[in-house]
Amino acid sequence: MLRLATALTLAAIVALVTALLAERELAARELAALVRDLGAEDVITFRSKPDEVFLGTWTPAHLEELARLDGVAAVHWASGYSVSQGPNSEWVLPVRTASPGYLSARNTGFVAGRDLAAGDAGTNRVVISQEHARVVFPGAAAEEVVGRSFRILREPHVVVGVTATADAAYGAALTPAGDARYYDVQDVYLYLEPATNRQRVLAEANRFLEAAEGLEALEATWVEEMLRPAAVTERTAFVREVAALFRWLVVATVAVATLNLLTLSVLVGAQSRARWALHRLLGCSRRQLLARLVFARQAGVWAAVLGGGAFGYLASALARGSLASPAALLTGVAIGGGSVLVGHAPTIAAVLRLHPYGVLVRGRGVLRAPGVVNVSAAGLVVGLAAVVLAGGLFATGRDALRTEIAAVGAHLVQLVPDRASLYPVAALSRADLAALRDEFPSVPAALVERHGGALSAPVALDVRLLVADEAFLEVSGTRLAAGGWSEASVVVGADVAARLAASGPVVGQGVVVDSVRTGRLELPVGGVARPPASERLEGLQLPADGVLVPAALFPNTVTGAALYLDARGAPHAVDELARFLSERHAGSAPFVPRYAAASLMAYAAMLEGQMGSFMLAAALVLLMSLIGVMTLGLMLAESRTYRYGLERVFGATRRQLYRLELGRTVRQHIVIGLVGGALGTLALAVWAGAAGYAFQLPAAWLAGSLALVTGAGAVAGARVATRVAALQPIHSVKDD
Repeated sequence: MLRLATALTLAAIVALVTALLAERELAARELAALVRDLGAEDVITFRSKPDEVFLGTWTPAHLEELARLDGVAAVHWASGYSVSQGPNSEWVLPVRTASPGYLSARNTGFVAGRDLAAGDAGTNRVVISQEHARVVFPGAAAEEVVGRSFRILREPHVVVGVTATADAAYGAALTPAGDARYYDVQDVYLYLEPATNRQRVLAEANRFLEAAEGLEALEATWVEEMLRPAAVTERTAFVREVAALFRWLVVATVAVATLNLLTLSVLVGAQSRARWALHRLLGCSRRQLLARLVFARQAGVWAAVLGGGAFGYLASALARGSLASPAALLTGVAIGGGSVLVGHAPTIAAVLRLHPYGVLVRGRGVLRAPGVVNVSAAGLVVGLAAVVLAGGLFATGRDALRTEIAAVGAHLVQLVPDRASLYPVAALSRADLAALRDEFPSVPAALVERHGGALSAPVALDVRLLVADEAFLEVSGTRLAAGGWSEASVVVGADVAARLAASGPVVGQGVVVDSVRTGRLELPVGGVARPPASERLEGLQLPADGVLVPAALFPNTVTGAALYLDARGAPHAVDELARFLSERHAGSAPFVPRYAAASLMAYAAMLEGQMGSFMLAAALVLLMSLIGVMTLGLMLAESRTYRYGLERVFGATRRQLYRLELGRTVRQHIVIGLVGGALGTLALAVWAGAAGYAFQLPAAWLAGSLALVTGAGAVAGARVATRVAALQPIHSVKDD
């Protein structure tokens, strides 16, 4: 039974290891194909540092300096998307400005025409995707589109190429229009020369960023790193740390399996030495004996290793839709086979040291293996600690997410135009807001308009202006630290208030704000807002450098405003709200809900997937540990056979021996459980403190883990105690 349980758990471990290896290889293969298709080998790009949200401000001088770096063959860039609306508003086209040859460098396929070249700069020539060409030129074939023109930002542009991808149309320019100092650049790519030292160029690019004005928030990295599916995960600290712990847990799982095989090997050796001696006396060589014991009699274990490897290999193939190389299977089987061979080391050593005469003279002898006993107990400690750690990690991550989601607002929803639509975007008005409130009176709603602006008095300060009514405070969750708000005052953010405090009490001070949208306004400060509870709320609540202006001053149509909803009271009505607003603006891009906590929800799903794998590995560790302890109990009973026989001779009853053995085993498991639980709790506390998370460990989880170990000890102890109680005294003493 122990052999069967050990074989099955070993098969599960080999399957897990093989699946992980195959998954890693297939993911790397897919990434390599994607990088190759995009022409992104040896290409450097730039992204915000993990703790930054600023994208940096690029200038033409920056790009020219990058092009002069040793080893850089070409620099390509692309702007963010702008929107061009067709005549009579029948379509809306996303437009990018990019460097000449940008699409060709990225291996973009063309169905007609060509890419933009350096000579096209400033000539109003454009490349358009096949998908967008069907909207702009309905019924025209791709070849017919080339040479035709359409308006982008009121200027006619001639189509010189049609791409097979759904990328936006774009125009090329070597310099921005006029004498502007800045590019509207989002993406920059450095294409390296062949046989260039990759890491040297990457280091030089990062040094350039540190010294360049306006680019301090950026870091250089490889395009393949940005394309890797796990890139977002790895920049999410908690999920990244759980993934690292999971890899260590897999190593612990293999180690515990090896320990179990060691324990079982010692037990078998203690019971079989006399029989091995007889085999040797009858002419069996050591090689023959080893072949029989390690391979022939362990055929089930080896079959489990092979079967587990095959299962994990095929499971990864079904999940990914393709087979990994045989190397993943062979590596997984090799790890399992190595564990089996190491586990049989005591058997191999015993056979090599075997002297038939000495064994037969001494008899079977009493097994004394305190080292193995301690190792087996340590295996259970590790298994229980892993289970406790898994439960604590899950609780810690869950509570951290709940706190973040609560801060962001799980019920805060924005109704925004569908970005995938090619229909024009409707301009919302206060009338839309009033109609929405009339139709859905139970749903708090606010129309929010955002602009860049300046505070000119009593201090000069760049600020972010928000135009909204009083419902914004409730809907967004913005809280006031002082004062209140009315239609004849403004609310300032924490940073703005700190600057105003030098001139006296903030509430009641007169301020002058100015922007293209609002014009010049002179209003008193009615309230001071608390800082957003989370960085994720900077784009939702009033930011620290923001000023909230009453919407009553601007009753007209609002361009580019976002409609905020608090769906706490009617979460089922969100789709109805979106449908209502879309029907009011028929012929425009439909409105769709965007939950403020959507990214956190995706993060939670990612974490649950990681924790599922983590708990599976932890369960395997614990299962293997329990099997090891059952084997340990049999070993200990075997070692005490002589003593139990003597105790029966001197009057001990079967019941007394049963209670003695059961009590000893249960006490051992209680001690092991307490040590393992304490170790797992300590590891969780140290990790949470170092990572900056609130320590969380459900008491029910800890108690359940301890109860499981103690219960398993009781079952194993009862099995061993029953065997001890059934011993015949004369046989026990005689055998030894």
